[in-house]
Order: sequence, then structure tokens, then C-alpha cells
Amino acid sequence: MNTRILRLLFSISTDYVIFFGYSPFQINLINKIRNSNEEFLNSKILLFDLNKSLNGQNQFKKSCHKFESFIEYNNLSKINLIQILILIKLRNINVIHGNYNSKTFKILSKIHSKHLFGLDDGSNSLLMPFRLENKFKKFFTIFPVLKECNNLKKYVDIVEIEKGFRNKTLSNKIKYNDVYICGSADVEQGLIKEEIYMNKVSVIINYLKNYSFKNIFYYPHRRESIFKLKKLKISCDDSQKVCFLKPLIPFDDYYAINNLKACVISLTSTLEKSLGFILDHNNFLIKPIRYSPNYIDQNYCLDYSIISSSLSSKFRREEILIFLNNHLINYIDFLSDTDLLKSSMTKIQHKQIIDIITFYFENRKIQKWKGQPILISDKFNIFRWNKILENYKLINYLQIAPELIIGHL
Repeated sequence: MNTRILRLLFSISTDYVIFFGYSPFQINLINKIRNSNEEFLNSKILLFDLNKSLNGQNQFKKSCHKFESFIEYNNLSKINLIQILILIKLRNINVIHGNYNSKTFKILSKIHSKHLFGLDDGSNSLLMPFRLENKFKKFFTIFPVLKECNNLKKYVDIVEIEKGFRNKTLSNKIKYNDVYICGSADVEQGLIKEEIYMNKVSVIINYLKNYSFKNIFYYPHRRESIFKLKKLKISCDDSQKVCFLKPLIPFDDYYAINNLKACVISLTSTLEKSLGFILDHNNFLIKPIRYSPNYIDQNYCLDYSIISSSLSSKFRREEILIFLNNHLINYIDFLSDTDLLKSSMTKIQHKQIIDIITFYFENRKIQKWKGQPILISDKFNIFRWNKILENYKLINYLQIAPELIIGHL
């Protein structure tokens, strides 16, 4: 770490805030909370990038550039990090942290909780109720569903980041010539097998041929493997005419800078929420596409079902497509197909789980089912995705945040 940064930390005043950043889209959120929350009003931000991917770091730097008047970008080594943590504690510096599940956040929540603020790092925030261990001051999020989790309120004050001005243009009434498939790093993170991902992208491209789009683009995730992308390009033959772009900046920024008016295919991505925070118009249409949780790795299928269904809350069932048996089908048709439903979901038999769900069903308002781990028709007919096991993890999750687990028919 250069000596100038060290001197600044030693002499830091309330005009400065330390920000540990993990996702480029957080830069737009920082700008919003800086202008709307008294703790950070007009503060200067000293940003330390903890993003591990080269694409992610490059995107972070470019995102910071547009706010360079108050954000200063810095890289960080492990030795520098230890120095900063010590100085933060000694100087009582306010810290905004972009990953509640990281080691540095957990350390700060133990030694610096009164000056620690959490910031949404994307859809991973939807799992926060199940992972928090220590209290801290506030958590700023774009997901209002977190405010409904009663157990979470014991640990932190949840503050929703409000959207800015929006005009009244109805996105579904606009004609779109271009469509962007926004890729995911699900394969790289071990959530899904590469073969399933490749098949899904192929099915999506063929599905798009049923519409009058003139151009199909594929915008990779910053952590997607170049080897997987090469295979995708090879698998897209000349007749499919898919243009692969380089993810030099976050897709949200790419959309805004190029003043696009397009349809966006989201594969369970934060951009379903974040895109609306950077734009001052509604000239975009998002088509959310989900995996069946039965395709997801056993260790993550419950978490995936929670994230994907929570992201789906703002969409109608007929707008949400699920990739199942190498086809795309919306949730209305899925629920109407008895054979498909029976082959994908299992009736719950575990008495403790049934008792928890029945109590919640009788005493609380339940959201419509949009892919949640558990589907309840009535107290005698309660189902789960096949791959979600009736074990301790499901019981624990139900006890912590049933709001995110259960949906009604």
C-alpha cells in the first residue's frame, strides 16, 4: 500500500468512508446511498477492490471512473488488508462492505460492528438470513423481500435502496430488434454441469427464433471461462447468427452507455433488479429464465431455489420460463401439467417440516409460488423440488426465514 493511503488512514476524518467492493454494479449503489443517507452524505469513498477475476477488476476500474470526483480506486494485498483492519478499528472509521459472507466482513462484525454497513452484492444477498452470525449497523439492499424476514431484523437494520425517476413507457409495448443473452458463471462456480448450460443456451437461441428479433447477442459474465465461451461459439452454427461480445464493462453500464433499447435474457441474474437502478427509463424488457432446481448441484439446489424465486417476485408466472427436459416452459403451464409437476416435485412426508409449514400457512401471508423450494396447495398437499432433501438444512432454513421458502398455488 502506498504511503499516501497510509497517511490518509491515519489522519482520516468523517469526510471519508472505506468501501470494500466485490461487484462492479455496487458502484452505482454507492452513488445512490451517498446522496440519500446522512451517514455518507457527500462523503469521499476510499475503495479497495477485493474482486478476484481480472475481468471483474477491469470492470470495477471503469465503473469507478465515472465517479472519480469522490471515489478513489485501490488494489489490496493481504498484508495491506491487515494494516487497514487495524487502522479502521483504532480510528473508528465508517466501513461499507460489499460481501457479508466474506472473512473480512465477519472479522469487522466482531470488532467494528457499530461502524459497519453492508452493501448488496447481488442475488447472493438473498441468502443473508441463513448466514449472518453477528450484528452490524445497517444493510443497504435492492431486494425489498429481505425487509420481510423477521429473523434478519435481530441482526441488522435493512434499508431498501430506492429507485430514482422512471417514465411511464411500458416495456412490453415496445418493439425490440435486438436481444441480449446475459451469460452466467454457474458452470465455473460448480452449480451446474457444462453440458446442461450449453443445452440451455442452445434451447434459448432456438426459442428466440420464434420472435422477430433481428440480432442476437451473447454478453458473457465477468467470471465465465474463455474455454467454455469458445465451446459456445463453436456450438452456435452460422444459421443461428449469434454475436459474442467482450464484457469490458458491466452489462448495466453497457446498456446505458450505448443507449440500447433491447430485450434482455437473464439466467437468474442480479441485473433483473440492477438494470433499473442505472437507467432513467423503462426502455428494456427482461425475460427471466430459470433452471429446474433438480439440475443444480445437490449442495446448492435449495439456495438456488431461494435466489431464483426471490428474483422472480416482480414477474408474473407466465413471464417466467423454466428450463426443463431440454424445453422452456412458463410456470403457469408447468403448474397445469400434472405429469410434469409429479415428475419434478415430491409430496413432503416429514412431520416436523409439515408442522412448521402448516403453522406458517395458518398465521402468515404467503407469497405466490414462483419456484420456491416448497409449494403448498393446502395443508394436506405440500410439495418440494425432488432434489431438495427433507433434512436438517431445510428445517433450519424454514425456521429462520419461511418467507423465502414457501409459496402457495
